[in-house]
Amino acid sequence: MRAGRPARRVIIEETDVTISADSERDLDRAAEAVRRHRRRLDEYAARHPEFLTAKVPVRVPEEAPKIVLTMARAAELVGVGPMAAVAGSIAELAARSADPTVIVDNGGDVQVRAREPVVVGLYVSEDHPLTGRLGFEVKGTVGVCTSSGRYGHSFSMGDADAVTVFAERASVADAAATAVCNLTYGDDREEAVQRALEFADDLTGDVIDAVLVVHGELVGYSGRLPKLVRIDGDEVRPARLEATI
Repeated sequence: MRAGRPARRVIIEETDVTISADSERDLDRAAEAVRRHRRRLDEYAARHPEFLTAKVPVRVPEEAPKIVLTMARAAELVGVGPMAAVAGSIAELAARSADPTVIVDNGGDVQVRAREPVVVGLYVSEDHPLTGRLGFEVKGTVGVCTSSGRYGHSFSMGDADAVTVFAERASVADAAATAVCNLTYGDDREEAVQRALEFADDLTGDVIDAVLVVHGELVGYSGRLPKLVRIDGDEVRPARLEATI
């Protein structure tokens, strides 16, 4: 990312968004989009509380707010409840409202629209050896979203430290990250990762681009990951990932 690009943070209850853009005007547009879509989601959920608690796809009317439709359609693609796509959907719609380059990070679920390559860092946990050391170089329109069975406030039925999904749209990446992470359950970590990757294999190419699964000392992936880079302080260097599955 170009040094000195303007940034802004927008916090609305549990929605915590950081926006980076080329201009203050684009920051204004993206920030207003975050507020607008969050407000419309709250209004819809007040009339349809089941939308917030469903663990399976929910059908919504075509006249529903854009944020609701985006969440519902992404969730339907991978068989999860619509709230699995909430953070990615807000990031996606906010990024669409501004001109590239714009990066919207909603609590670790990121929508990138970039003319030049940018590096999105991998965060697993504070004490995990991969945290802060690896990142992915992306360009164009890319959603990068992570689900965890051990960290964060999002609901998960799995146990993986992190499942990171890459897709064109952050709404889809977010929903898919939850769906894949849900399968990383059980005492046998290798079996859990294998199960998750087999499901991910069915998604890659048509629904998403790639998945990275980190479960303790095990690392596995499906699809074509973006260029992996090693982050050492301010230095970014090419890196190589060896999968154990």
